Amino acid sequence: MGYAAEKKHVESLSLREGERKRTVCPNCGGLTLICSREAGKVSWFCFRASCPTSAAYETVRDLAAIRSALRPPEDKVPVFEVPARFTSVRSSDEAVAYLRRVNALPAYESGLADIRYDPQQRRVVFLIRHMGHCNGAVGRALDRNVLPKWFRYDQAQVPFVCGAGPVGIVVEDAASACAVSAVGVGVALLGTNLSDTHLHALRRFDRVIIALDPDATRKALNLQREISFFVPASVRRIADDLKYYGPEDIRAMLSLN
Repeated sequence: MGYAAEKKHVESLSLREGERKRTVCPNCGGLTLICSREAGKVSWFCFRASCPTSAAYETVRDLAAIRSALRPPEDKVPVFEVPARFTSVRSSDEAVAYLRRVNALPAYESGLADIRYDPQQRRVVFLIRHMGHCNGAVGRALDRNVLPKWFRYDQAQVPFVCGAGPVGIVVEDAASACAVSAVGVGVALLGTNLSDTHLHALRRFDRVIIALDPDATRKALNLQREISFFVPASVRRIADDLKYYGPEDIRAMLSLN
């Protein structure tokens, strides 16, 4: 099926501004076609590795769409009320030792990350902040036998972002985002699929580097295809999780000058 037929198929979905749908791919037949309409662009791609279906076209935005584009998705996310039981991460030597082990302590000490300790669940808690508000929290268990290892305290899909600069680095978890904040801006997916809020956070960068765990190569390539519609994106294959490396090693692994 050619571009014209694909476009007609996508147009039949009548996507609204900011809407994303998953539907049947007209070429491979799988329920693998992601279609979206954002910032005046309609785009679609099939995330089945063997299917090359991928295209986009510009469209006219109405006044409501323009207003929606100017209003960040974070404004629609409820403010998260930090539980009173959360204490300073310094109150737990074990929590500080964990941060040091995963190279996240510098981000905390420099004020790039707001990290607390949950004595009830014995978790190191990374607060998720955007637009001057706390929108959520994710905690890492200190006990190996506690599941889940990572616990999300909220229901929002806001990513954990840490750092400053023009390069966004997509990683799996908050600790990795803190570790890479020494060379760029860490954006942690936190185990979720790519949402509109993730895309809004990534579009502000000049470029995006996707550096997931070694066993997530296929996921990284699918993310690259989707993110590339909005900002230049590339995938870096890494030997191990970036949180186990120092800034110079991370810089070299990501080919950053």
